[in-house]
Amino acid sequence: FVEHFKDPGSILNRWKGILRRDGLVITCIPNLFSMNALLLKWLDPDLWAQHVRYTPEDMDRFHADAGLVPVRPARYQGRYDIHMLVPWDRIKQAVGRRWIFRMIKNLAYFGVGIPLSALPKSGLRPVNALVMGVYANPSGPA
Repeated sequence: FVEHFKDPGSILNRWKGILRRDGLVITCIPNLFSMNALLLKWLDPDLWAQHVRYTPEDMDRFHADAGLVPVRPARYQGRYDIHMLVPWDRIKQAVGRRWIFRMIKNLAYFGVGIPLSALPKSGLRPVNALVMGVYANPSGPA
């Protein structure tokens, strides 16, 4: 949920405060630079406005600022998911007819979703579904 805060440092500081020494924080957020995120921005600007876009470098920086050490630096990750961030409810409302909506959704799934899900699971900003990193607390209570 850190993608909902412009400065997630206070949240990460709280996590660090309750995390024991060498305990881990696994941060996983939606990739808001993906093709699906662009659809969300276009079709549901109100929902889009509730999010802050973070790159892997941003995530590493704000974890480091909170005193957490990267165990696995953040990166774009996860197989392409046609349903992640696609505002299907908005599309359904815009189309109106149920059978046309089903046709669009099936075409998207079989024509786009399945082929793109065959791409590598990491390192592809336009299609990987997530940004994820693992961070340790080097100074918490034992």
